[in-house]
Amino acid sequence: MDELIVFDMSQGDEEHEAALELLKEICAMAQMDVTGAGNIQHMEDVKKLLTDSGVPEEKMETFEEKFTENVGESHKLVADNIANVRKFELKTPDVTIQVNPGRTDLIDTRVIDGIPCIVIECNDQVEVNGIRVANPQ
Repeated sequence: MDELIVFDMSQGDEEHEAALELLKEICAMAQMDVTGAGNIQHMEDVKKLLTDSGVPEEKMETFEEKFTENVGESHKLVADNIANVRKFELKTPDVTIQVNPGRTDLIDTRVIDGIPCIVIECNDQVEVNGIRVANPQ
């Protein structure tokens, strides 16, 4: 496993604070990268995680400026603020794949012969550079 993703599904401020504390404990114990996701919405949530992770104060000032500039001082950090939710794009250093955001169910990740792979379910309408190609079945 390369990364652990922890989702905060808490409801209310008290549960959210407890979830953030648990996330910090997990980060301290984990022997891999940990990503916190879900319910981390406000600038204060992100600042607390960054500060507790040892981000220097001068970097925090830059973060605050950029957050306020891009999201807004009193706004929530949601996907619409940070990403174009009308497109879904997968990128590796060598490949870029665009997927209809409503059909991300066609994308999967698998390990095949020990190699991590992105797997795309395809139908009989496969095109490469505008040329229809046969779908191996």
